[in-house]
Amino acid sequence: MQGANDQDGPPGSGEPSRETGVEGVSEPLALFPLTGTVLFPRSPLLLHVFEPRYRALVADLQEKSPAQRLIGVIHVAPESPESDYEPIGTAARLAHVRPRGDGRSDITLLGAYRFEVRGEVEGRPYRTAEVQPLRRPESTAELSREEATRFDDLLRLCLAETEQPMREQMLRLLGDASAPPAARINTVCTHLDLPPRIKQALLLEDLPRRARALVEILSRRRAILDLLRPFRAHSEHPARN
Repeated sequence: MQGANDQDGPPGSGEPSRETGVEGVSEPLALFPLTGTVLFPRSPLLLHVFEPRYRALVADLQEKSPAQRLIGVIHVAPESPESDYEPIGTAARLAHVRPRGDGRSDITLLGAYRFEVRGEVEGRPYRTAEVQPLRRPESTAELSREEATRFDDLLRLCLAETEQPMREQMLRLLGDASAPPAARINTVCTHLDLPPRIKQALLLEDLPRRARALVEILSRRRAILDLLRPFRAHSEHPARN
């Protein structure tokens, strides 16, 4: 399993990947503050858009070329004002829009690269900001085959014995040997039921540290599941206990 080179950009560049259609940030990035959600690069996110300002955002993005249809997903803590968002987020490509016929739509985003907000820009009904793509820490660290196998085994056990958002998609990723390691790890980071503050901390890490932190988290969950298994077996819905 590859290391930090699987994260945000081409090896050694520290810049956003050309695969994402992002070669630099020459204009303000539209922001989409979300409570309880932290998006990671190469991870998908499904959203229902109903607020007028975000309907306008989707309409504006659809007027652009596919490479420029980018939204900055940033986390806002529960009960905090929207303006009190985390300064580090993930720019995501608008991959698909399914209109509902009443102005609302269901959209699919795909995480592209991490960024830091430098300052907001006025002039749109939705938030926009000047951002700086994050440069990866220089690292040659890689996950060993043993670490990669342990990660997959622990995740498979967790998905089998607990209810998780995007469970089927994560299982498909586990069964796809061609899936990039970053896609597997980051999709789990986005959708596993972890507190947002932990996810935000993981977003700041490079890929090897992020994966090893997940292994520790999943190992603790396995220990709890093993302890509770005799009691959960008698429950009508064991995956919920």
